[in-house]
Amino acid sequence: MEQVVSEWVLFVDADVRLQPATLRRTFVQAMTDGADLLSLASRLSCGCL
Repeated sequence: MEQVVSEWVLFVDADVRLQPATLRRTFVQAMTDGADLLSLASRLSCGCL
């Protein structure tokens, strides 16, 4: 079994497209807030309807 050795772990769905600055801004926000956990709500775009 593999283990992660890191202060941060990112879980994201394979079909999510992040804007270039998203990870940097999210990390800065988490550090500023002293967060142990940070969840984001994405803007959904569906071209299939």
